Amino acid sequence: LAYFVSSEKPENQFFFWPGYRDRIGENAIFAVDFSPKDPHPVQPPPVLLQEFDSVTDLGLHPVDYEGRTLRWLQLFECRGLR
Repeated sequence: LAYFVSSEKPENQFFFWPGYRDRIGENAIFAVDFSPKDPHPVQPPPVLLQEFDSVTDLGLHPVDYEGRTLRWLQLFECRGLR
């Protein structure tokens, strides 16, 4: 299952879809997408730090296709939804 990070106000159409808030105790992977030319690590959104018991940066990972990096993903391990 894939979800958009929760928010208090509508930022896009995902605000109106069912969210992950009812999945208490579960774990998740949060991904940040970067262009292939400018991957720069970021901090996780503050809402993740509030919603999960722990959030661990798993680093930047290339998304390659036919020997070429198309984009980069920074992954965060989110454990224990509160």
